[in-house]
Amino acid sequence: MPNSVIVEAISEGQTRIKVVLPDAVGLLSVITGHFSSYSMNIIRAEIDTSEKMAIDIFDVTAKAMPDWNRFEKELLDYSHQIQAGNIKDVRAEINKKIIAHLRTHQDFYLKKLYPIDLTIDQKSSPNETIVNIKSQDTPAFLYELTNALSLLGFNICRMEVETIGSEVRDRIWITTETGEKVTEEGKLKSLQWAILMIKQCTHYLPQVPDPAQALDKIVLLGKDIFQREDFDTILLSFQKSQALENLSKVLGSSRFLWEEFIRFQHESILKILGEPKSLTKRKGKPVMAGELRSLLSDKHEFRLKVQALNEYKDQEMFRIDLRHLLGKTSYLEEFAEEFTDLVEVVVEITHELAWAETLKKLPHPMVSETEKSCDSIFALGKFGGRELGYASDVELLFVYSDDPDFMSERSRRNLAFYTELVQLFLTIVHAKAKGVFEMDLRLRPFGDAGPLATSVELFKNYYSPKGEARNFERQAFIKLRPVIGPEWLIDDVKCHRDEFVFGGRPFDYADALELRNRQRKELVEKNTVNAKYSAGGLLDIEYLIQSVQIEQGGKQEGDIRTPNTLKAIAALQAAGVFDEKMVRSLKEAYVFLRNLINSLRIVRGNAKDLNIPAYDSMEFTMLARRCGYSGNDEAIRKKLKQDCDQYMRTASELYERELNRLIQTYCSKADVEKVREISTAGLEMKLEDVLSAEVPARILLAFERLGFSEVEEAIQRFKRFCGNSAFLPVTKSVIDPSWAVWNDVPDPDMALKHFERFYEQHENKQAFWEVFTKNPQSLSILLKLFGASRYLSELLIYHSEDWDWVRDAKNFSAEDIQKSLEAIRPVLMNAEMLRRVRHRETLRIALADLIANQPIESISKSFSQLADRMIEKALREAYQGNSLGVVGLGKLGGGELNFSSDIDLIFLSDDGAFGEDLSRAIQSLIKLLSAGGPDEFLYRVDLRLRPHGNAGSIFLSKTDSSKYYRDEADAWEFQAWLKARAVSGNRILANSLIAEIVPLIYRKEWPNAALDRLRVIKRRYEEETAAQGDSNRHVKMGIGCIRDIEFSIQMIQLLKGYQYPELQTGNSLAALREIERLKLLNAKDCGQLREGYEFLRRIENRLQLFENRQVFSIPKDKNRLNALARSLGFRGLGKDSEADRFLNEYDEVRERCRLIFERVFYQQVIG
Repeated sequence: MPNSVIVEAISEGQTRIKVVLPDAVGLLSVITGHFSSYSMNIIRAEIDTSEKMAIDIFDVTAKAMPDWNRFEKELLDYSHQIQAGNIKDVRAEINKKIIAHLRTHQDFYLKKLYPIDLTIDQKSSPNETIVNIKSQDTPAFLYELTNALSLLGFNICRMEVETIGSEVRDRIWITTETGEKVTEEGKLKSLQWAILMIKQCTHYLPQVPDPAQALDKIVLLGKDIFQREDFDTILLSFQKSQALENLSKVLGSSRFLWEEFIRFQHESILKILGEPKSLTKRKGKPVMAGELRSLLSDKHEFRLKVQALNEYKDQEMFRIDLRHLLGKTSYLEEFAEEFTDLVEVVVEITHELAWAETLKKLPHPMVSETEKSCDSIFALGKFGGRELGYASDVELLFVYSDDPDFMSERSRRNLAFYTELVQLFLTIVHAKAKGVFEMDLRLRPFGDAGPLATSVELFKNYYSPKGEARNFERQAFIKLRPVIGPEWLIDDVKCHRDEFVFGGRPFDYADALELRNRQRKELVEKNTVNAKYSAGGLLDIEYLIQSVQIEQGGKQEGDIRTPNTLKAIAALQAAGVFDEKMVRSLKEAYVFLRNLINSLRIVRGNAKDLNIPAYDSMEFTMLARRCGYSGNDEAIRKKLKQDCDQYMRTASELYERELNRLIQTYCSKADVEKVREISTAGLEMKLEDVLSAEVPARILLAFERLGFSEVEEAIQRFKRFCGNSAFLPVTKSVIDPSWAVWNDVPDPDMALKHFERFYEQHENKQAFWEVFTKNPQSLSILLKLFGASRYLSELLIYHSEDWDWVRDAKNFSAEDIQKSLEAIRPVLMNAEMLRRVRHRETLRIALADLIANQPIESISKSFSQLADRMIEKALREAYQGNSLGVVGLGKLGGGELNFSSDIDLIFLSDDGAFGEDLSRAIQSLIKLLSAGGPDEFLYRVDLRLRPHGNAGSIFLSKTDSSKYYRDEADAWEFQAWLKARAVSGNRILANSLIAEIVPLIYRKEWPNAALDRLRVIKRRYEEETAAQGDSNRHVKMGIGCIRDIEFSIQMIQLLKGYQYPELQTGNSLAALREIERLKLLNAKDCGQLREGYEFLRRIENRLQLFENRQVFSIPKDKNRLNALARSLGFRGLGKDSEADRFLNEYDEVRERCRLIFERVFYQQVIG
């Protein structure tokens, strides 16, 4: 009986389940995982495969019988997805359920886990290796084991399971992927690792933040160490010590530590985890300095010294990270101190290496003919405060003594020497990832435009009452602390710093508050909360303390001037400035936010990405566990959310209260009024003033500030739909608290027009307004949508029933989008239903972009998955056979579709298929997808990438297609096939052609003539764009824009994809991540390309979102340009409008990306 799940009761409390499904790699792990997610315990099992069908019988028990119809439906759907090639998605869904299941079995993990009895039988079967396992019965072990065996490339042919009491006996018949008996030594070792380690690891999984990640990485670690000669010793050591429990906790906490340390440094991880003493005791600075100097003492080449220094730095950084992850340190004290000590040792010895090497090239710098110059290094920021944490950057300032005559030749030589020194210093220390142990010199005089090293004279002139130093630099220099240098030079610099910061000169607190408000607006992505920059973020506390330190530090010396935040709070309490309640509130909020940021960086390994995940996301749950919360998922999410709200509200209120006190005390009346306007702009408006016969001038000005360009018309609209006295009380309760919302609406005039139309079509006006009183966020959602897209506004107005789900942001979370897309799969649809679903899901994804501000990579993936579903449904409608494969290229193939992308398709057939039938089917498919007007069609279908382009057949057989690409294809066609992906129809057929073409794409060496051909084509694109006057405004084809970034990435893929198979992906950002990991481009270039690509793709999306058509040019119309800039989060500042600031950012991004493109694409400067 094919494709069936038969359930029958065999005794009280026991059920027999017979599963008959098409066999596939990973199917058994999915079935057993499905059982575990329903809390079923497998008592007996017989697994067999016959005629490509899996015929499995399971006897199970469960505390409560499930809904068998749902159970069967889910399992059949999993099988369908596996057959369609979506095994990764299925595993991810099963993993989520397993995690929830494991959390319910916490009591088991208090029990002792006994060793496994494992034997490998090579005699009983001529064709398979038989594995016999006797062990304790543990939750989800069979799922984790079968999943691991699948990941390691083993095929399970047959399995028998029997549970007797608390002991389980498994007998498994196994072959290699090619169906052979497992005899190769490395394979047998991997088998041992999978069985012994997965059993142990599963025992610890509920204790770690991300169990699925921990298990996957354990398997990958095993794959990496099978070839080691001491494999047996390693395996034994893991079983006998705490090493595996520690490793599980680490791997389940941080992707970054896996990617940057564990994966490629087995020696270090095994040594550290195997020696618990190295994790329990803190190393002092003298010990680390001695160890590092000893390592360098026998290295005689500079290159080897640099290598040894970085290896030691990475190993110690990893050890210190582990100590904290495993609870061996207190974060803000011992961890920060030890990490700071390590950085000081590295800085000191790096300086020694750089000094010695620079002296080999240039003469010693001199202050005079007889006096030698010397330098000092000062710490700033978190390094200055001895507050370093995970993924912290290292802020430094180099100061040197110089010839007093800065115009002299001697002074110029000194500058050349110290510039060479600092440049070399920066190249010696390698940062693992962006912002992780990355040296930052931007707080030097004149920032990036200034010299890398600062003479004492320049330092004193710049940081003086008449110097160029800005307000924020005075605040930042509270953190200045010496690291190395002669005492007299350090004292000279510190003395001048004290005069500059604390000398009693008036401090512009109003400017400081304005800067902080700008950070809150400009450095925080829309609809996100940033643990550092948002209102109530860490900067509120740090800036509050620093502002009071400037006020009080001028009155008294001593501890108040300390660069450490917690010590400064204590000193201000001791001086009577802060009372006990204030101190307690500040300390609690500060410690919470530091821990939160620390946890975010552990998980992500990125110093910059400090956005708190969405409340209902799995990442938020993992963050809560990483922060130390315990309990079920819902409980810990709720507690973390409550704490975030409480402590960030406290931080924001304390900051604003204290800054307003300082402004009132020390600033002019004009500054006080300026701050009041900044703080209350748009918030003092009242609806009754708008509805009055004579609208006050301040209301007209407020409308302009909110972004309305047609102020009189906007006021008349408000009067029309708000003026009904019967609904005025509820209308006022909605409108008056919401004036500030208009600041975030891209085009307020357009939004108001659509809002009025939407309002008019609702018969029950009272109920309409009451929706917003119950859910205030829904008004913001509606206005932002109405102000961003004419097309989507028309959709919602026409389909007002969608308003029920649109008004709740949870309905366009990443998880909800996935659920909604999955729900499309089993439903049969006609053309009208397809269009309705397409438009509804497009609206959902667009809201995820506009409102939830999901990453552009996630948005593009969702659009691509929607297209996959639509193509699949349309193909089923047009063709019922199995002889047609559909390959997606371009953005569809790469999973990168935007709001209004074409879909690039290639059709191929089985060699024996009937041509006329297929031709009619394809024509029907294309008509179904592309028929209708601009707001009706599903997709524009582009077939120009097929063999022979427009002159070619609408489809080719696989044989003919393969011959074409072997014999005739041009270089640009192979470049296009970088993005090939089977999207519908016979995926096996499509994937087989892709597999044949892959070796033609990723060649050992590409001929220069072919690469030159690609460059000729790229220049032609640029010339055509220039001829249309769009070189600077076309976000896709313009100079330094999307196509430049894509061509840079694709050139590296073509040249290096043979050597590094990891590069063989159609997704640009995924490829770029691998390029950075493999160090084929430096981290800075990769970061600029990634940021540029995401920024430009976001622009492209917003342009096309407006009217549902392909638009790539930045608008010239002032109002449209301002609306685009506002939709991207830009706000006017001073004389610069939103459009000005957006265009400046746009030009800077293009310039950076173009420089990288020219190096990579034309000069082939690749690592």
